[in-house]
Amino acid sequence: MDILKGIDLDIPRGQFAAIMGPSGSGKSTLLGLLAGLDSPTKGEIQLDGEEITSLSEDRMALLRGRKIGFVFQSYHLIPTLTAEENVLLPMELAGNGNGGRSRARELLERVGLGARRDHYPVQLSGGEQQRVALARAFALHPPILLADEPTGNLDSATGQVVLDLMLAMNREQGATLVLVTHEESVASCADRRIILQDGLVVSQ
Repeated sequence: MDILKGIDLDIPRGQFAAIMGPSGSGKSTLLGLLAGLDSPTKGEIQLDGEEITSLSEDRMALLRGRKIGFVFQSYHLIPTLTAEENVLLPMELAGNGNGGRSRARELLERVGLGARRDHYPVQLSGGEQQRVALARAFALHPPILLADEPTGNLDSATGQVVLDLMLAMNREQGATLVLVTHEESVASCADRRIILQDGLVVSQ
């Protein structure tokens, strides 16, 4: 059974696009395809002008590291690393570890967690963990930010703080933001809504 059917999308640089639709409509699958985490059975995907469906796993991993920041609903922080170390990790993996510590501290200050940089994830609230994840996503100045229900595990007030930070940092860096959400309040901030139903784009 096809999860997505005949998707034809073009998301311009710098746009904030919200992907919406009921459970099972294919939202997270679409995001995974855009990130190169999944491969389509047919068709092609271009990421920042580069066709990615034929890339090897290693080349796709390098491309993701250079061009994509991720924010997940469940944070995906490494529990044995401090907040600062979690933000520093992508910079170390990219070979920028030496100058990365000041960048990590700057980002944690930006999300209001400068004083919590030595805390481990278990010592942070859900909202604080999501803010660390947001700082980590922006660590390498990615031109594309993909977010899968980033406020889904947060209360409305904390979710709004995270969303405001994401939008502010997105504007500052001029990145393209593609965000999966079921929350109308989140989608209302987007430049564009892409509505999925049964694997089809029914509105964009």
